[in-house]
Amino acid sequence: PPAFEMRIRDSEGAFRVGEFRATPERRGGRVVGATGVGRDVTERKRLEQEEARAESALARIGREMISSLDTPILLEKLCRAAREELECDLCHTFLYQPTEEEFVLSAGVGDTPFAWEALRAIRIPRSTFADLVSRLDSDGLLRVSSGLGPAMDGLMAAYGVGAGLLV
Repeated sequence: PPAFEMRIRDSEGAFRVGEFRATPERRGGRVVGATGVGRDVTERKRLEQEEARAESALARIGREMISSLDTPILLEKLCRAAREELECDLCHTFLYQPTEEEFVLSAGVGDTPFAWEALRAIRIPRSTFADLVSRLDSDGLLRVSSGLGPAMDGLMAAYGVGAGLLV
């Protein structure tokens, strides 16, 4: 039998989504009742909405990338989109410079002009990220702790950084 969904109110007054299936009971060719089952699918619906939101965010980021072939503009747009999606105050992109074997700030959003200029002076040796990459969790989120060196620890403390996203 086909399923149908219905919003129902639970005993605490909150709305839940139920999925129901019913089959008519017949006696002598007449419908005398129905046998059915129902289940709470509220959590499944919530996860489907989250997935749709994530897909929409990725599509938006893809459109941002396609709309600009100019690397500095593209990186700034990606920082803005990531900051919005992650609901954070700051976002920065560091690009690897192979000739110097270091990462340099290429784009960012959320900084004061003074902080931006200070950050642009920072050069991060490639070896610094070897340890960081090894500590990424399954979502690519890095929980930052001490051990990255005094300069990096001081910078992170100054800006209240507790986590970073490496892509």
